[in-house]
Amino acid sequence: MIHGVYCPAQGSEKIYFWRYLTHYFANLSVPWILLGDFNELLHLNDKQGGCTPALNRVSRLRDFVAHTSAVDSNTTGNPYSRKRRFHDVLVYERLDRAFLSQSCFNLFP
Repeated sequence: MIHGVYCPAQGSEKIYFWRYLTHYFANLSVPWILLGDFNELLHLNDKQGGCTPALNRVSRLRDFVAHTSAVDSNTTGNPYSRKRRFHDVLVYERLDRAFLSQSCFNLFP
């Protein structure tokens, strides 16, 4: 089963969204792929330039991966999906990803 997602960028909406997403995919019994714009970082090095990201910027996506046993897909090419200028500093972020359930990964390593 393939799902596309665009995660909310606003903090107040993120709490409910991540709670629902984690519950849904943790209880899904069929192989799945989830791809899209997560508006979150998985690792601190998913951001280059600007200020160091706040820990909650990586905790939501990490918690999702931990609770669903999701596997981050390998990427090739430029890993950054967002480029912006913030106070005259270029900032690059990897916000777009594809995750696979463990059962899907076992079918298509």
